[in-house]
Amino acid sequence: MKFGKNLAHLSIPEWKDYNLDYNDLKKHIRDATQTPCPDLRDLRRLFLEKLGHVDLFVMTKLGELARKVASDAAEYARLKASTEPVVSRLQALDMLHYRCINEVSSELRKLNKFVLVQKLAVKKILKKFAKHYPDHAAGKQFVASLNKLLHTRRASFTHYDALETTATLVYLLLDVEHESRLLHESLQRRPARTSKVHSSSSIGTLRTSVFSGAALPEDVALDVDFDLDISLPARFDLITALKKNFALHGLVPRDVASRNDICLSMDVYLNIPKVSDTFRLSVVYLSAGPEDDSPSCIISYEDSPVSTVIACTGGLRKYSYCCLPNTVVNSVLAYTSPQTGGPQKQHEAARIASYLLDDSLSHMTKVAVTCLLESGVSPCLCLVMARTRYFLHRGGRQQAPSSACGDKLSISPISGDLLPASPSLEGTRLYEDSFYLTLDEHIYTSCHVPTEVSFDVASKDPFPFSTLSVHSNDSNLHNFEASLSTEIQGNVLQNKYRAITLKRLPLKIQNLLKTPSVQLFKDLNMFDYMRSCYCNVIPPKPNNHYSRLLCVNLFKCYENMEALNDQHNVDGSIIQDKSRIILNRQKSYKSLREVGETCREPVQQSEGLPLLEEHSSNPCCASTTHHKGSFSEYHLSRLSDLEQYNDEGNEDSYIAYLNLSNDLEDNFLNNAVLSFIRFKYRMRKLLGSRPSDITAALVFRPRATDHWETQKYNYDSINEDTTFLDKSNDYQDRLVHDYDYVLSLFYFSLCFSSIFISGINIGILYSLFNIMSKGAKFSVSDNFMVFILLTFGFLFSLAFTMMSINLNFQRFKHSPSSHSGIIWTGFILVVLTTTWSLICIIS
Repeated sequence: MKFGKNLAHLSIPEWKDYNLDYNDLKKHIRDATQTPCPDLRDLRRLFLEKLGHVDLFVMTKLGELARKVASDAAEYARLKASTEPVVSRLQALDMLHYRCINEVSSELRKLNKFVLVQKLAVKKILKKFAKHYPDHAAGKQFVASLNKLLHTRRASFTHYDALETTATLVYLLLDVEHESRLLHESLQRRPARTSKVHSSSSIGTLRTSVFSGAALPEDVALDVDFDLDISLPARFDLITALKKNFALHGLVPRDVASRNDICLSMDVYLNIPKVSDTFRLSVVYLSAGPEDDSPSCIISYEDSPVSTVIACTGGLRKYSYCCLPNTVVNSVLAYTSPQTGGPQKQHEAARIASYLLDDSLSHMTKVAVTCLLESGVSPCLCLVMARTRYFLHRGGRQQAPSSACGDKLSISPISGDLLPASPSLEGTRLYEDSFYLTLDEHIYTSCHVPTEVSFDVASKDPFPFSTLSVHSNDSNLHNFEASLSTEIQGNVLQNKYRAITLKRLPLKIQNLLKTPSVQLFKDLNMFDYMRSCYCNVIPPKPNNHYSRLLCVNLFKCYENMEALNDQHNVDGSIIQDKSRIILNRQKSYKSLREVGETCREPVQQSEGLPLLEEHSSNPCCASTTHHKGSFSEYHLSRLSDLEQYNDEGNEDSYIAYLNLSNDLEDNFLNNAVLSFIRFKYRMRKLLGSRPSDITAALVFRPRATDHWETQKYNYDSINEDTTFLDKSNDYQDRLVHDYDYVLSLFYFSLCFSSIFISGINIGILYSLFNIMSKGAKFSVSDNFMVFILLTFGFLFSLAFTMMSINLNFQRFKHSPSSHSGIIWTGFILVVLTTTWSLICIIS
């Protein structure tokens, strides 16, 4: 389909009237190219008019969103200072959260997509004019003048930048969640923690870090003695460089709209926790020559007095690492630089030697520095970039900080374990390792390495893309990366991978990799790219060569209708889940408020409920005994009515999920399995039967309603659902169970059918040989169809048994040993009977 006809579908359908009038411009370009001496002034005025319409819409929409965010921030400030009842404030905060998610974030996503498509339309129409205009020099000049106008006019949509609005929205959502937690803790009689109001400039504060306020996770706490206190970003980078064996890389367009799209995905939609602020860092590579593919490196951080040194020492460990002051790093760079003269080199050697005399230095520090000085390496390449770091726990969920875990005597209906329960975002699977994500932007490279730590980019070459990397020791990441293949055809990235390997990654990683702004790139290596640029070295992976990498057009991904529809479906499911959680909590708040009003009535003992103490006006502020008596019994009686909420809709929702799900590849096997699953649930609903125990265990999370102390409730953020209203089935886990169950039916049916067919063939052959042994004549020509049936029987039995083995390997989870034993036993029996039959016929 041509771009002009496809523009309305690529862009936002409801905003199609504000798209660049591509077809009208193309018509005027056709007229101009067919006229002998066209006047380009009219065409220029037409271009400016059409571009002005787009500018006006984008700036108006961005201003509208900025005002909405400012209004929501003012509403949050009012609620924070309000003296209304706690439950009412919680209800208002939830509605504020609902508006931010459903109105502001979705509109921002649409505006990003709209701007990207308009940029693509402008690029294509100008390229079309330059290609078809007869006077190429005049055509290039015309295109250059329009490009200059687009990039110099402040009101141009090409200068669209919603990063400030997005950052304000992100921290407003964090503040709303944090204030909700404080209100919950006040109801539970926990000491309130001091809240902090965020702003767009408060990136990287302690409250936004998953490593703040609590001990580091086990896989983050390195068993290494550092000479100096190492910062959190340096520790994170050291882990990803040396402690994580598997990595997945991708390219992101170096465009503000694309950056804003990634920010919305990771911070708002997927809620992947940011480890710290965005820091600029400098990486200097030291190698023995252009052919050295195992360099050492020095990582320095802006506004940090220390740097991290990773030295390639070889041997079993291969790398030694340490933390050095920047003054020592400058001496190392000066000493190893080939531009340093003899006297200065001796001076730097003396300074380094005096530093190494310190007895408090660890052995690894001395080994790393000695290796750099004596191995003959020299600074050869350097790069400067801005890095943002994210961390995803191996359970797919962020653990609650230790301060959030109160004592068990402080119980209320809204105490919980802070675990999210959004089926479109979270799974219940515990992975082998956590996932470390890095987003590198504003990358600059150079082969001229200064003799001191420097972040100057004036003399460096810009890298045309940003990079996104995922690091982990999880074998699922390795399997996906191993199945990935990247080809560059016609300046377009084409990736192929096994869909089943992607489904085994955490849901948040899956959804992030489906974002059109992220284009996977197998084995991306910046050091190999720089070696090809500056040292003319052909890298082991040809795609890393600058001649191929620099020519990639990442904006072609925005023309992929399938990818855009996938992202739209993912965003819709995430917003739907979050909205459902908020609406369920609204029901709970209403119930809680009714409980409070009932308990505040002066005489309500007719049903045997004891009154609260006179000084306790709030049921949640009563003593523990009364709390477990009057409040819990009455509240649990209210919850028994709510327990049936949406109970009959679970099966219908699951069937709708199967109809709309894009979790499986569109092939015959998957379609057959899904049809069988849908038929099974429809028949079960028609017959009125309940789910099996196994399926129910997958669908509903365990509840402990018999004891108040073990009852858990989650109200703590947009991703943390209420347990007593938790009918949000983990549909993906349920699909995995049903898929494997149906596959087991298929391959067992095929296996037993192959054995049955082989048995029939053996019986026929035995009867024929028995007749012939008694002297009867058996003519092949007269019984030709018998041999045809025997041949097809053996062929079908072999095909069925091999298909059963193949289906066994298509399961999501490893098949039980009993299943494998039965299938392979059937295969051996079929092969033996076929072989015996052939031997008997030949002999």
